[in-house]
Amino acid sequence: MRNARLESFKYPRQPRYFYPVSVVQDERDQLMLYCGPGVPVYMGKNDTTTTTSQHTLSLLWPGCYYNVLLFWYADWTFHGYYVNLALPYEWDGELCVYIDLELDVALFEDGIVKILDQDEYEESKIRYNYPEELIGQIEEATAEVVQMMERRIFPFDGSLVSWRPNAA
Repeated sequence: MRNARLESFKYPRQPRYFYPVSVVQDERDQLMLYCGPGVPVYMGKNDTTTTTSQHTLSLLWPGCYYNVLLFWYADWTFHGYYVNLALPYEWDGELCVYIDLELDVALFEDGIVKILDQDEYEESKIRYNYPEELIGQIEEATAEVVQMMERRIFPFDGSLVSWRPNAA
């Protein structure tokens, strides 16, 4: 796996999280990035750096208004799925950038699909005057993700739970 960097921003382009990743898969139709425990993460909200405590596998698709993160605890016990509703990512082979749109969907150990940060999304939608077309795309993407989670469609089907980086 080669090294790269992931940078996520809050709309319109406020620094959110910046951290190094390993490229697991770089195909036209899917990008997979891995970040393990002990990696420094810059947190733009408070202008601080912290260290990751878990394993994260990020999946991104071109033109898609969401990205998926799978989380494992440090001992590789699976924690769950987390989806960022976001603008489609940009990728140059070394740097992955996306803009988070506040709304998230999660599926953790309890098996319940949860839409998170709805209030933050509604506030940002007004504060930053999200275009109607973008609002429609986010609503459509949210419905798609919820349906995929409820039906356990890839990547929410458990097929990646036993995934490990080559070095592990």
